[in-house]
Amino acid sequence: MLTMLTSHSFLLLLGFSMGLPFLWMVLTSFKHGKEIQAKDWVPGYRNEVVVEDFTDSATLLSKWKNPRDSVSVYIRSKLSKETRKTLDKADLTQPPSEKLLDAVIVDLNGVVIPAVDFYKPSRFAHLELGPDVVKLVDIQKQARMEVVERSRMNRLLLQSAYGSLIVKSEHRVFHTENYPNVFKELRYGALKGVKAGHWQWWQYFTKSAFMRYYFNSLFIAGWVTLLQCLTSTMAAFAFSRLRWRGRDKVFLLYLGTMMIPGLVLMIPNYQIMMKLGWVDSYAGLIVPGAFSAFGTFLLRQFMLTIPRSLDEAAEIDGASKWQIFWDVIMPLARPGLIVLVIFTFMGSYRSFFWPLILVKNQAKYTLPVGLLYFDSSMGSQTQLMMAAVVMSIVPLILLFVVLQKYLIKGIQLGAVKG
Repeated sequence: MLTMLTSHSFLLLLGFSMGLPFLWMVLTSFKHGKEIQAKDWVPGYRNEVVVEDFTDSATLLSKWKNPRDSVSVYIRSKLSKETRKTLDKADLTQPPSEKLLDAVIVDLNGVVIPAVDFYKPSRFAHLELGPDVVKLVDIQKQARMEVVERSRMNRLLLQSAYGSLIVKSEHRVFHTENYPNVFKELRYGALKGVKAGHWQWWQYFTKSAFMRYYFNSLFIAGWVTLLQCLTSTMAAFAFSRLRWRGRDKVFLLYLGTMMIPGLVLMIPNYQIMMKLGWVDSYAGLIVPGAFSAFGTFLLRQFMLTIPRSLDEAAEIDGASKWQIFWDVIMPLARPGLIVLVIFTFMGSYRSFFWPLILVKNQAKYTLPVGLLYFDSSMGSQTQLMMAAVVMSIVPLILLFVVLQKYLIKGIQLGAVKG
């Protein structure tokens, strides 16, 4: 029981840690451009306001009447309930009373300004205090000090020790406008800094290049997936169900192509595309991905688990090789085929280097290439890139949710030879 609990806890922790990058990406997509470098994950803009004069209480309190002022927002959130009520009722156009001033200063000392004991100024002995501060320190030693003088001494001590007061206010705002801004920024021939005006809903589909990139990625990934599944199933059937001379040696040679890095093959493939006239075309993006040694290997291993007695029974009934392939093997190989569909679609949909090399026309860009617009020598817009990435992974999530029940089953059965 303890072992099972430990295993489940470890897997839960591992799953949560693997989801952190996705969580960061989603939260970043709601940030303002000024917040990208902040350490906080949750969107929120920290505004810093410098209050130069600690002794000018009237100026500081006058900000209370301005609810949009960041100093007022911060002070209002930190003062005690009683002090807030007193300030709301007070006429701050007049100099503050000693009682009101003392209450505000005490609250500010506790939450905004670092805490300082009125009657222990010795902690500031290392400072070069001005004559006004020295005089106030001497006055403090008397049995009684006036409220205003005590507050002024405390502020002068703080100003000597810490310099200007920096009031930080936090505004937790989720910038949902980043998502429509992705469509407005990614326009045909768009230049950074040239902002699009207000769009009608239909203009997001007609004027934005982002929708074109989206269509290109889905169109290319769909065709690659269809063709690769077709060629891989036929090759896997030939390697697993048919008997012919040199079959196993050819299969090993076929698997050997998986050892060659894809980047090494880009130059030869590009030269072939030039010979065929497929540079900067959909055919050049689709046809090279229509064949896969990995897909053939995966489906071959899966088809080996299907009993041969089914083939023999179909042959006795007069079925041809094509009928055996299409009516007997393919329905039973559906879990493995769905696994290949998921892997192939994800690989083609996320492909970056091949479209980057082959495509020159902006109208044929795929999403990974088109999103380079947000990170170039002309500037970086990380929040818009993250918003575009979140929208681009929606098809992958939907594909996985729909086909997830076949994923584990297909991988497990395809890894065991019956």
